[in-house]
Amino acid sequence: MEWHLRRALAPMLFQDEVLKAAPPARDPVAPAEPSAAAKHKKACGRTDDRLPLHSLGSMLAELGTRCRNRCRLKSDPGGPVLELPTEPTALQRRALDLVRAFGRSQWTTPRSLHVCFSHQEVMSIRLGGNFGLAH
Repeated sequence: MEWHLRRALAPMLFQDEVLKAAPPARDPVAPAEPSAAAKHKKACGRTDDRLPLHSLGSMLAELGTRCRNRCRLKSDPGGPVLELPTEPTALQRRALDLVRAFGRSQWTTPRSLHVCFSHQEVMSIRLGGNFGLAH
């Protein structure tokens, strides 16, 4: 799961996308040199969308602030419950778009990628079939 998240969220993480996408012919023993894009990314600390860059841990913490509010009428305590998710921030919206796009590009039918955030879970990704994680 972590590998998939790192790949999907790479544009928003402090990570060298160029180096991982197509490793150039180089000495396998020598330390890897960051690409020019990675150096620029680290220097400015922002994505191309001007959003702050994150580590995977800080990104998950940021995504974990999204919650689902359970509401019920005070006059009808036994009545139906209405669940209202909070509006995602620009950063959360971009991260969710990247994860969904990655899911569509990696898995074709019948698997689907479903991302859900609540106050009790940081992230649950359901891949479908026997591969899913219940939330």
